[in-house]
Amino acid sequence: MKIGILDSEIAKDSIIRRDEDRIQQKEMMLSHGEKCAEIIIKYGIDIQIISKKILDANGIGSITDLPNGLEKCYLCGARIVNISFGTTHFRDKEFIRKIVNHYANQGMIIIAASSNDGYTSYPASFSNVIGVSAGDILDTNIDMCIQKGIDFFAPPGHEIEMESVSFFGDKGNSFAAPYVTAMVGNLIEKKGFMTIDKIRRELSKKMNMFLYAPDWIETAWVSPEYQGREAMFYFGVDTRDLQTCINDVDTIVLCNKEEFNSYFSFGKHIVYLGRDNLNICEYEYHFWSSNVQKNRIMLSKEKTGVIDVPIAYFFYEKDVDIISFLDSLKKQFADEGYNAYVGCDSIDSVLYDLEYLPQEDVNKNKIEDYIYWQTNNQQSDIILIGEKKISEYQDMVLMSRI
Repeated sequence: MKIGILDSEIAKDSIIRRDEDRIQQKEMMLSHGEKCAEIIIKYGIDIQIISKKILDANGIGSITDLPNGLEKCYLCGARIVNISFGTTHFRDKEFIRKIVNHYANQGMIIIAASSNDGYTSYPASFSNVIGVSAGDILDTNIDMCIQKGIDFFAPPGHEIEMESVSFFGDKGNSFAAPYVTAMVGNLIEKKGFMTIDKIRRELSKKMNMFLYAPDWIETAWVSPEYQGREAMFYFGVDTRDLQTCINDVDTIVLCNKEEFNSYFSFGKHIVYLGRDNLNICEYEYHFWSSNVQKNRIMLSKEKTGVIDVPIAYFFYEKDVDIISFLDSLKKQFADEGYNAYVGCDSIDSVLYDLEYLPQEDVNKNKIEDYIYWQTNNQQSDIILIGEKKISEYQDMVLMSRI
């Protein structure tokens, strides 16, 4: 089993031979990448490590090295890759997501450690990545999954044997991720390659645990009903007939139950923008619908404080292209260095990397809880929300709500 490691340098024979007389010194001299490799080999079955140095000795690197690292792993045949680093800066999100989605849609399983500072980190939080934080045992937590995209807790401290001498490795999220990487490798060694969604279910044994926003798309076919806005989708779009382009897209975006019944069996990720209550429990690919988002909101834990960043509401008439407006505003804030959290009650907002905030069949207090944790974890500077105008007094009522 070939497993890739993107990390600090791993010496050619560092995982094979060590100087027995200087074992304690060697422990201190092991690079971050070597420690991750030792953990994977300790728990994995018949592992061959493919390494790519993208961090220096101080654990510092550039996200621009990520594409070359994943490319090397892919060309060398490593379809499982361990990444024990990440970033929490919002400016890095789009670049990393694009690279991760490309390789994930080529069948690569990426396992990434979450940030030790507790904020939402990239790539660990993406739905195309298995995100890991440190914990006592291999376990899952619905709140961590919803708010930070973290799939598993895993043990961070590991006894490593070198030349008949044992020592315990460092603790931290960085060393929890390789443990999960080894578990994924063992699962695939036993049952063969499978989708990342099936891997999550196999490791957790919890069917409805993992609820994500649809951030996984590289190229999609989008139902004509949801095309035509001035804003650009965050992903590529194939405009040909679906039957013609089905092999060239990773996701299909559907607008009603008729389309769903016709295309469900195509074996693609699905974003369903209809209002029907579809019960999809064991689908092997990513699936998102309004009900998934409502569940994410309703399962959010209660906020522990007040939202302490500016909030701006934009109440719009039916024919206004609110998404294009909000998308433009978000980019303007980003250009000025501000991280804007942008939500909208139009369901297709998810296609533009905006948050869908449904206003029907959802407890308003839970929406507040959800926004509170999302903006805290993402270190947002301002909140922008678009909602359909109902009355002249709506702004006063909603402002007091938050």
